[in-house]
Amino acid sequence: ALPWLLRAMALIKKTLQGIMLAAAIALLWAPLPLALGCALTPGPNGTQTCECTVGPLHSAPRVVAGLTAPNLTLPNGSTNLGACGCDPPLPSGGAAFQLNKPCPLNAEPLLGYVLAAGRTTPPGLFLKRNHGPVPLLEDPDAYQLVIRGAVNSPLNLTLADLKNTSRFERVEVEALLCCAGNRRTEMGTARCPSPSSNGSKAVDGVPWGAAALGNAVWGGVRLADVLEEAGVASGARWVEFEGADVVKEETQADSDKGFASALPIGYAMDASNDVMLAFDLNGAPLPPEHGAPLRNVVPGQLGARSVKWLVYITLLETESTSYFMQRDYKLFPPDVLPDEEEEEGLPVSVWNASPPLQDLNVQLGITAPASPDNNTAGSGTLASVSAGNGSFNVEGFTFSGGGRYVQAVYVCLLPHLEAVERCDNVGWLPADLSPSPEEFQQALLEPGAEVGRFYSWSTWNVTVAVPGPPPSAGLYNLVARAIDVSGNSMPQTSCPIWNWRGVMNNAWMSLPVSVE
Repeated sequence: ALPWLLRAMALIKKTLQGIMLAAAIALLWAPLPLALGCALTPGPNGTQTCECTVGPLHSAPRVVAGLTAPNLTLPNGSTNLGACGCDPPLPSGGAAFQLNKPCPLNAEPLLGYVLAAGRTTPPGLFLKRNHGPVPLLEDPDAYQLVIRGAVNSPLNLTLADLKNTSRFERVEVEALLCCAGNRRTEMGTARCPSPSSNGSKAVDGVPWGAAALGNAVWGGVRLADVLEEAGVASGARWVEFEGADVVKEETQADSDKGFASALPIGYAMDASNDVMLAFDLNGAPLPPEHGAPLRNVVPGQLGARSVKWLVYITLLETESTSYFMQRDYKLFPPDVLPDEEEEEGLPVSVWNASPPLQDLNVQLGITAPASPDNNTAGSGTLASVSAGNGSFNVEGFTFSGGGRYVQAVYVCLLPHLEAVERCDNVGWLPADLSPSPEEFQQALLEPGAEVGRFYSWSTWNVTVAVPGPPPSAGLYNLVARAIDVSGNSMPQTSCPIWNWRGVMNNAWMSLPVSVE
């Protein structure tokens, strides 16, 4: 009776998801009065207050170059909507998003919605990744970007300066941004060798599903052009980008630094890497939650290297001391485990010996049929699909880091609970890619094309036949994998790449499906 019960539950979920999808698409551009994850609290005289709870982090607002990061601390330990980073509201509403952390706001679109708007992701469906409250631009005329450190001529640039095309050429780059913790929850439930009873090993960090990303056309100016005007001093080795937000990791260390990340100077100055200072998103000014008025964008690298609410660019002669370069966004092998006796989780020598992550790895996602909760292997949730003619369509996205194009995606259908390695015996189906390998190759021949650079995702689809005859309804496991142009592929499971920070999970995607 269990399979019938599961299929009935899956059908109910599918119906509800259809209703939610229609409502969310209709509301895509209409702001809602309540942000996802915050609650309405009754107040005096029939009023209501939108609040979310967070512990005290700091005691004073940070005002930098016209940007204000609100005070997080209130007497009762609660903060209002704007102060905790949940404002402005999510334009697409709760139906299209999975809340991973309310304050500061961290949320991702559900997989079934990721491609709903087409190739580029509108702001309302873009990943919401924050390390602190969202700074607000109090006075646009007061905003300045400060270029300082190991430069010959320090600069203070307004938005008008950056938009002056007689001074800096305006450029556009289509690029995907993805959090390094994408699919972290799945990694934490992987059945890897462990002393624990169920074989899984916990990971640390925001519990992201498989859609902590977004693909957009960014408009702005080249970082290399701005640094060339400032004049790079001979001793400069790193370029540090600092935002106006207040982050607890820095305040707890008695630092007044905002969220910051850095690039080697050679990488930053190479115009072919397309590092840019962006003030537009899909042809419109950046929204506050995505970095207004200015952010840097580092195509092909993990999202943490693209800093929102940019106020300082500092050229350094030594490596950046930012917490997010020294104590986060690093990849450790499976045998490196946190030590409770260490204040920072690991000995300082271990942290210092590990370089900061830069390039993304090759990944993919299945958007149709879609996981109800953005998790795949080990989640226990079922996607539903109808195969009335004996087959069904599978769709998704794929991408790789460093400007590498994904040249192949393969899909396999297994009986439920069979190990993914069985796909090598059952057989893989090649998916159709857009752009196709032929289109990608042809684009490289166009005048002015950059050789081999591809920073956005590709979409893919394939028709999968249900085993038969006759086609057999029931529970199956849908598996997908990808290979990029450099031959980088995805491991069968996350066990070989398991790490306690739960980053860079790019195992084969495995999705339980109920076929009707």
